[in-house]
Amino acid sequence: MTFRRTGRRRLAAPGAGGALLGLLGAVLLASCQPMGQESDPGRTVSPVDRTDAAAAAAGRPAVPPGEPASRQTARAMGQASAVQETVPDTYRPTPDTHRLTPDAPPKATAFTIEAPLSQRLKAVAEEAVSQGVARSIGVAVYDMATEQGYGLNHDLLFKPASVIKLAVLVGAYRAREKMPPRQFEKLRPDLERMITLSDNPATRRLVRRLGVQRINMAIRELGIRRFRVGTSGSQTWVLQGSQAAPADTALLLARIARREVVSPQACDEMLALLGAQTKRHRIPAGLPEGSDLWVGNKTGTLSGIVNDAGIVLQPQRGIAYTLAIYTSGARSEKAGEKLLADLSAVVYGYLSSRRSG
Repeated sequence: MTFRRTGRRRLAAPGAGGALLGLLGAVLLASCQPMGQESDPGRTVSPVDRTDAAAAAAGRPAVPPGEPASRQTARAMGQASAVQETVPDTYRPTPDTHRLTPDAPPKATAFTIEAPLSQRLKAVAEEAVSQGVARSIGVAVYDMATEQGYGLNHDLLFKPASVIKLAVLVGAYRAREKMPPRQFEKLRPDLERMITLSDNPATRRLVRRLGVQRINMAIRELGIRRFRVGTSGSQTWVLQGSQAAPADTALLLARIARREVVSPQACDEMLALLGAQTKRHRIPAGLPEGSDLWVGNKTGTLSGIVNDAGIVLQPQRGIAYTLAIYTSGARSEKAGEKLLADLSAVVYGYLSSRRSG
């Protein structure tokens, strides 16, 4: 099996099946984009300019500012029928599982550090630390097929950088039920820029409209305790002070993939945005080529920090997992990206061999 290190993925839709994650066919097509630049906290760039540049590079028209929903996302949602199933019935949620409250938290998931996969991750991480690639590395894998977690420093708190924008995404969609439809439609362009381009001006606008308290409450209502938006943000970096544990990040992504966060349609819209992510040189780069493999991710980058968190689905092989990787003291973005791709390859290789065995 050949693993590649490229940011460009060509993924075709697998065959149709049941009724879960109907938008993923569109997401597979939206994922076929070249690399884009993540927002620099110290740099002010017009979100319109950034979106236009990414659109031109991808060979598609620029998105006009103020358009209710971006053309890219609208086109993706219009192709929703290409794939009808990605996660087996055995771990498909019931229609009401998204209505979780702090009084009824989900079943706790244990992340083991003794399993063979955890030990393989530990070996790769220790080698990277010994070579000065990073000072600290945290990894969490949640296998949705078995509900088993694997980890390395999975409960430690890290600076998530832009990975914390997942909280803003979830907060917006959970607030949607209490908004007039027009009000949420005004958020769509910024939601797309925040996730697909990691645009900071768009994130600032969303946080101002939603409020940090509402965003954090939305995450706590899902039973996620160690994934928190900071309240000490500045003009240059609105999410300063945010903290996240790899395990809670992996569990949050699993709830999105299993359509437990909000309505199934809303979760599909979130998956469409994650699949359209332009920065693909980390977790996606460690995966093999395959027309039946889909990955959606959200990166995070600051000085000394190279992070990524993603969902990997390959239904024909029974593979469905989430993966969160955090670092601190990273020597460089390039070295950090290679490390994350290596860890991603280890996870996929182990889980795929277990399924085929």
